[in-house]
Amino acid sequence: MNRKIAVALLLALIFIFAMGHPLTLYMIQENIVLLFVVFALMMAGLLLLVAFVLFQEGLRLGFQRLKAKLLRIAWFRGRQSARPEAGGRLSLRH
Repeated sequence: MNRKIAVALLLALIFIFAMGHPLTLYMIQENIVLLFVVFALMMAGLLLLVAFVLFQEGLRLGFQRLKAKLLRIAWFRGRQSARPEAGGRLSLRH
């Protein structure tokens, strides 16, 4: 809703400026094209920003999963080495 109001206000300001000065229809069209070019550049920048944030979040989640797997493997290996030897005796060697 706020975006529609902002666009309508910006268009109104462009047309008020165009009416206040003796401009041709070609100059009004240039102003509208400039408005759309600025809008497209802003959307491209925002899209790149969102893509970067999502990529960063994906990397963070991937590293967390890798860390959890490595910790689980290390824990499992530690449990295997702490088992008593085959004779039923506890080993004093670590």
